[in-house]
Amino acid sequence: MNKDQITNPLEAIRGRVPGLTIQKGTNGPAALDAVRLRGTTSLTSGNDPLIIVDGVFGDLSMLTSIYPTDIESFTILKDASETAQYGSRGASGVIEITTKKGIRGKTRVSYNGSFGISSVYKNLEMLSGNEFRNLARQQGVAILDKGNETDFLKEIEQTGLQQNHHVAFYGGTDASSYRVSLGFMDRQGIILNEDMKNFTSNMNMNQKMFDGFLNCELGMFGSIQKNHNLVDYQKTFYSAATFNPTYPNHKDPVTQFLGRNNDRQPNYQPNLAWMEVQDDDATSHISTHARLTFNLLEGLKLNLFGAYTYNIVENSQYLPTSVWANGQAYKGTKKRESLLGNMMLTYKKNWKKHFFDVLALAELQKETYTGYYTTVSNFSTDKFGYNNLQAGALRLWEGTNSYYDQPRLASFMGRFNYTYADRYVLTLNARTDASSKFGANHKW
Repeated sequence: MNKDQITNPLEAIRGRVPGLTIQKGTNGPAALDAVRLRGTTSLTSGNDPLIIVDGVFGDLSMLTSIYPTDIESFTILKDASETAQYGSRGASGVIEITTKKGIRGKTRVSYNGSFGISSVYKNLEMLSGNEFRNLARQQGVAILDKGNETDFLKEIEQTGLQQNHHVAFYGGTDASSYRVSLGFMDRQGIILNEDMKNFTSNMNMNQKMFDGFLNCELGMFGSIQKNHNLVDYQKTFYSAATFNPTYPNHKDPVTQFLGRNNDRQPNYQPNLAWMEVQDDDATSHISTHARLTFNLLEGLKLNLFGAYTYNIVENSQYLPTSVWANGQAYKGTKKRESLLGNMMLTYKKNWKKHFFDVLALAELQKETYTGYYTTVSNFSTDKFGYNNLQAGALRLWEGTNSYYDQPRLASFMGRFNYTYADRYVLTLNARTDASSKFGANHKW
C-alpha cells in the first residue's frame, strides 16, 4: 500500500488480482474510469463491483474516503457462490475492505508521508517558430507571422508536485481498543490548473463487556475531496501541438482575444484558451456504523449491524467566451443518503472430520437520491465564471432539471456450509429480496 504514489486504494491491487481490470480515468488525477471484476454483466445498469468497507455498502466513490494506509485487507468475491449472499447487488462482483483496528498496548503514534513529482516524459516533435518560417519560405507558402518563438506544449505543461501525509493514534487493553487516523493527499497534474486535494479521517473503537458476552464496535470514516479538472485532453493537446508557433503566449493587450488576427472566429479555439476553463467538483462523504455481537452459546452468535452514509457531490463548470460562443456556466449537486440495518445469526460446529457453518440473515436498506443542475449561457463577461448564473441571459430548455428517488430493499437469506476432512465442501444458498423499484405484485 505504501510503495507507490496512489490516490485510490484499488490502484494498489491493480494487476495483482486475476480477473480484476482497472482503467484509469482521464478527468482528474484521482479518477477511476471503470472497474470490472466479472466483465460486463449489464447493458443498461452499472457494471462496477459492489464495494463494502467494514460492512458499509457503497460504490467506487466511497473509496476516496479511505486512505490506503488505513486498509488492513482486501477480499475479492467474484464467483456465483461467493456473491450469492449479496443478491443482485453482487452481480458484478464484490470487493470487501477491512480497515485497521486498535491493538492492545499503550497509546502509539505513527506517521507515514511521501513526496514525489510528475512530468511529461516525451512530447510530439513539432516545428519551432523559426523552423515554421523557414519551411513556409521554402515551400512558398504565405503564413501569418507574429514574430514570436513559442512552444505551446510547454506553455500548458508543468511539473506536478505530489505529497501524502498520514498520522494515526491507536492503543487499547484486553477489553477495549481504539484507532484514529487523519490523512491528506495533494496531487498536481502535468497540465496547468489540474489538481486534487483529499482530506480523510477514520475512527474505530471496540469494547468487550459482560465477560465477553457482548462485543461492541463503532466506526466512522469520511473525506472531503476537491478537484480542478481539465475538460478535454484531446482538444487541449491537439490545439497546443498544431497552433502557429509564431504567436505570443498571451492575449492581445488591446482586444484581450486569443484568436487569429485578434478576432474570434467560429469553432476556432486556441490552446491557451482551454487553460481558462473552470471545471471544479467537490465531494464530501461520511459513513458511520455500529455492530453488536452477542456470544449466546459456543459457536452461536447474534450480530446486529447498522450504518448511515451521506454523500454530496457539487459540480461547477464555466466555458469562457474564448472557447464557447458567449460563454456557458453549469452548476449541479447530487446527494445520496443510505440507511442499512441487518440481523445475522451464525452457528459453527466442528465434529470429528465434519464442519458445519449455518447463517441466517434479515436486512433492510433505504436510500435517498436527490439532485439538481442548471445550465446558463450568453454571458456578457467572463469575470463572474460560474459564481453568478444570473449574469447569463439564456437558460437552456434542456439544461435544467431536478430529481428525487427513495428506493427501499428488504432481504432474507440463509446459507449452509458443510466441509468434510477439510477437502470436500458443500454450500447451499437461498436469498429473497423485495424492492420498491418493482410493482406491487412483483416486489419479491
